[in-house]
Amino acid sequence: MMDIMEALRAFLLADAGVAGLVGERVFVTEAPQDAALPLVVLKRVSTPRVYAQTGPSGLAWPRVQITARAARQAEAVAVAKAVRTAVNGYRGSMGDVPVQAVFVDTERDGFLFDTDKFERVQDAIVWHAED
Repeated sequence: MMDIMEALRAFLLADAGVAGLVGERVFVTEAPQDAALPLVVLKRVSTPRVYAQTGPSGLAWPRVQITARAARQAEAVAVAKAVRTAVNGYRGSMGDVPVQAVFVDTERDGFLFDTDKFERVQDAIVWHAED
C-alpha cells in the first residue's frame, strides 16, 4: 500500500482544479527553494492510530498540514480553495489507500518575510487504512 502522503500528493495532482493552478508543483515535506509559484506543500504533523483490545485496528488519522504558497495572497487563497474543494469530505481511494474520510480542520494565513511569499495553511485530518 502507498504511503498516505504520496497517495494524497497523487490525488491532488490528478484533480483538475488543483493541477490547473499549480501544475506538478505539489511537494511532500518541503518545496525546493527555486520552485516556481504557486505551489502546495504537504507535511505530516502527527499520526494517531486506533487500537482495539486485540491490538492495532489498521486505521490511522494523521493531521496533514497543507500549505498553498504564492507570490500574491489572492493566488494562495485560490490554490487553498481548490485543495479544500478536492479533499474536504472525500471518501474513497487515494491510489491503493482506502480513505474513510478527509476533513479540513483549520485554516490560517501567513507571510514569509525572507522571501516575500504568501501562504494559506490548512490542517486536514485524513482517516485511512494502513498496513
